[in-house]
Amino acid sequence: MKMFNAELCKKQTIINNRNGRTYKLIPLVKEYSPKNMLSDIVAVCNQELIYDVLFNSSLKGDLYSNKRAESFVKWAHQGWEKKSYFVFLIMDESEEQVCGAIDIKSNELRSGEVGYWASRYHSGIASSALKKMADLAKETGYEALHAFVEASNVRSANVLLRNGFSKHPDFFIHNDNNCYYYSKQLEE
Repeated sequence: MKMFNAELCKKQTIINNRNGRTYKLIPLVKEYSPKNMLSDIVAVCNQELIYDVLFNSSLKGDLYSNKRAESFVKWAHQGWEKKSYFVFLIMDESEEQVCGAIDIKSNELRSGEVGYWASRYHSGIASSALKKMADLAKETGYEALHAFVEASNVRSANVLLRNGFSKHPDFFIHNDNNCYYYSKQLEE
């Protein structure tokens, strides 16, 4: 059985279908550390929509900090080292700016949970990144992908729907939030 690993997934090129710009999908491993990575992560995670959906509740109104970005990067490195979850940065073509991140949250090949966030200044890139992630997941043996999306997060739901995910009709409680469950079989 194939294993999801950094060697297989080095510097994948993705095209933003909305504007035609080229980006890179890069595994967030210890060997990769662009110079502005932490400040870029902080800036994107403090954008209103991302902050409100992902961090407002846990940070209780405090800003997403450099220390929090450092913890995120360390967490990402640990996932790759343990081969238990797999975080990628979405970088601009020059690899000088972090535009977002996407991950598969487990090594469970039957169905891996995906998550992502992307800067409002790079509209459309989350859809392209998810398409590439689904292709990589399929190549490495995943049978399906799934995601939990808060009912109010229409943008994230649309990213999943554009990538062929199906919305299940019932609410689920996930991380103390009312969420819809989306899934996609990765066909042979």
